[in-house]
Amino acid sequence: MLETLAGIHGWLDWAMLSVVGSAVGVTAYFQRRHVAISEELSRSRFLFENLAEGVYRALPDGRHIRANTAMARLQGYATSQAVMHASPRPSVECYVDPTRGAQFRELLFRDGTVTDFVSQAYRHRTGERIWISESARLIRSRSGAPLCYEGTVRDVTETMQRLQLEERFTKLTSHLPGGLFQFERKHDGAFDVAYISDGFVALTGLSFERGYPSPHRFFEIVVDKDRPRFMESFHRARKGGRPWEHEFRIRHGETVKWLRVLATPEAVADGIMWHGYVTDISLRKAQEMEIRRLAYRDPLTDLANRRALIYDTRKALYACRRDETCGALIYVDLDNFKGLNDRHGHEVGDRYLKQVAERLTAVVGDTGTVARIGGDEFVALLPAHADNRPKAAAEALALAQHMAAEMARPFQIGAICHSASASIGIVVFDGTETSVDALLKQADQAMYGVKAAGGNGVGSPDANGLQAVGAQMREHAESSSARLSA
Repeated sequence: MLETLAGIHGWLDWAMLSVVGSAVGVTAYFQRRHVAISEELSRSRFLFENLAEGVYRALPDGRHIRANTAMARLQGYATSQAVMHASPRPSVECYVDPTRGAQFRELLFRDGTVTDFVSQAYRHRTGERIWISESARLIRSRSGAPLCYEGTVRDVTETMQRLQLEERFTKLTSHLPGGLFQFERKHDGAFDVAYISDGFVALTGLSFERGYPSPHRFFEIVVDKDRPRFMESFHRARKGGRPWEHEFRIRHGETVKWLRVLATPEAVADGIMWHGYVTDISLRKAQEMEIRRLAYRDPLTDLANRRALIYDTRKALYACRRDETCGALIYVDLDNFKGLNDRHGHEVGDRYLKQVAERLTAVVGDTGTVARIGGDEFVALLPAHADNRPKAAAEALALAQHMAAEMARPFQIGAICHSASASIGIVVFDGTETSVDALLKQADQAMYGVKAAGGNGVGSPDANGLQAVGAQMREHAESSSARLSA
């Protein structure tokens, strides 16, 4: 019996020790678990407080029950306690457009989540306008009732400002009358296009649906005649490190446009970046050419006028001095022009002058230019190409004789057949002359010498006996007239 009781007591002692041991083990486990949970909570709190984004928890009515430091700073406060003390509902009150808050809450309670809800907002403390992007999720009870919602808020002011600037830039460039471009010329001579505006595409007809075209593609549409000067102007600007400015023509479909380019160089790591603008100056060029035409062309015959003749003769004199060559002026005065006007009127006279201009231009061709400097007075300029005065005089004489023959050939003006002639004077120049007016006066005097002798001839102060040529021309004209009458 005693042994039985002793066994029972031993078993109880062992059981008690086991229970105590288990209790101690459980206690140690929970202590370790508590420490681990505490550390995890501490880390979570640290992470929560130091997140770059604003994080908050709010009740369904919008009252904040928790916020981190970033959220407080977003609202203009130093701590979350300060922002919640200042206003229990800062995120609801912050929208510049009050309807945005209602839209946010409607989406949240309908879908349970809202992602990247971008709005313009006020900083609660300062009233400064900023842009925010807000995301949130709704937390419900088991019965489905809303308990609270948690959200994050980011300051996207810089991003929105950049996007707004890009939008404004796009609108601006799309409405510019010209086109913007950027291209880089690398140190090895290669080109790389960095940017082309829509206006540039519309202006040139070049498409970049598959990427920006090579600058060489643009060079190809420059009119062949303008391309050497176009490239020369670019390389001159590049070598001098100064802005590139040039006017040139391009082919755009079946039309030709005048463009003006202005670009500024900027040194970059790989070479030179050119920032430029191209504009259509076709209208201005047309106006300039029309103004020049009115200023330098005769309105009746479209020949050069006296102003243009003086300008071109000055250039010819300079070329003679530079190249030691000679040129000539041929002065043509129509014989009996006043009689034609008196008999048939000025309209017939004008038509006759136009035919005279056509014949003289055909005779001179590419060797010189013809100008009308008075009512029935014309001057042909033979630019410097002869290497001595006798040669220049001989060439001018041959051309003048051809002119006289053409002026003696009958003119058909409607139903009127008009036979006439011309008195022609020649003067040769070698660049030592200083006055264009003096040259014209010499040619005029030579012409009047022929007219005084009866007209229909060629005279020159540079050679004696040219009046005899006039007599020969008159005899030739008379014989030709006799054959026509027969």
